[in-house]
Amino acid sequence: MSRKTRISRTKDAKRLPSEADILEFINTEPGTVGKREIARKFNIKGADRIGLKQMLRKMADDGTIAKRGKRIQDPDAVPPVAVLQITGIDEDGELIAQPANWDGENGAQPPGILVLAPPRSGPNQRSRPEPRTGDRILAKIRSTDDARYRYEARIIRRLAAPTLRSLGVFRKSPGQPARVIPIEKKARNEFEVAAGDEAGARTGELVAVSTHLDRRRGLIRAKVIERFGEVDDQRNISMIAVHQHG
Repeated sequence: MSRKTRISRTKDAKRLPSEADILEFINTEPGTVGKREIARKFNIKGADRIGLKQMLRKMADDGTIAKRGKRIQDPDAVPPVAVLQITGIDEDGELIAQPANWDGENGAQPPGILVLAPPRSGPNQRSRPEPRTGDRILAKIRSTDDARYRYEARIIRRLAAPTLRSLGVFRKSPGQPARVIPIEKKARNEFEVAAGDEAGARTGELVAVSTHLDRRRGLIRAKVIERFGEVDDQRNISMIAVHQHG
């Protein structure tokens, strides 16, 4: 290889951003990000666009980024505005949530998101109740440097509760999708729970789930929205009795 060729390739490499630079831009840019926006951001022109295209293809093959039509995104990133579901309270008494609709690549678990407490109501503001476990919220999201929570959320508004809510016993067997056995006597089918929708539930726990029909597969899918502990706990036995008899 000639010295001239080596110098040319070195210059080409310097014209392209690093993978880390591209990911940072994708995660901080509020608008749609595609190849054109990346090229404009890093001033990539002419023949260098071929190198950028090859770089993005490699990142997609490695799972570093995901393509949704013409949009390029971090497959495990949460958008700047998203619908979240409150999943519980941490040891500091803070609300935590996760994306209501999560499709992380390669089975990635949904990130825990710290929900910032809403500001206290002023004299001209109506009092707004704080969300509880199972509630859905529309929130503004921003990334953090916190080791526990990759994101924090500021509530825009609470959303209507899921239309269908059921109680059931969580079951999971090795190599099989998790299932929830409804406690309703008239229920005929178990609910399948996809990976990422389990909210940390364990076999034998009483859980509340929101459900929807997967028309393509002809089964009812469920998402765990609240955990109540072991089903044979006295408090849960009473809850089941009340639920079954109205």
